[in-house]
Amino acid sequence: MPSDGNGSLTRLSPVADLPDAGGARAGSAGPPPPPGGGPSRPEEVTRARQDAPHPPADRGPPVTGVDDDTPRRRAIPMTARRVVPHVAMRPLWRCRNCGAEWPCQPARLGLLVEYRDDRTALLVYLAALMTEADHQLGQLHPGRRPELTDRFLTWARARG
Repeated sequence: MPSDGNGSLTRLSPVADLPDAGGARAGSAGPPPPPGGGPSRPEEVTRARQDAPHPPADRGPPVTGVDDDTPRRRAIPMTARRVVPHVAMRPLWRCRNCGAEWPCQPARLGLLVEYRDDRTALLVYLAALMTEADHQLGQLHPGRRPELTDRFLTWARARG
């Protein structure tokens, strides 16, 4: 509540607190105009928001409802999915993307492309991974030791 200057509170009349039809309080000059000459009343702001173009990634184009004329938003089809690389999911040594034993066929192809100029470096890298996989899979299945040479090294040797 406002003060009258003497420390006592004064009560405003109910008419002074009510907004008039233009949105301003009675007895005041009204709110200052928005910068840039934009809409000043709430209904103008709402209309301006409705008329503004929506980014296509945020919402789809408006469509009318089946039973009524209510505008609705269309779901955006997922054409671009999140790319999950074909990498090992440790300690299981399965592909994180397809679930096959790693290195799966797409992972092998990617490794061959990445190391196309240095096959020896690829074999050293795969041998280190094979040792790690042997250790981790041996801890998961203590009674049996999987044969990993074909899985990790044989496919990567140079042919002919």
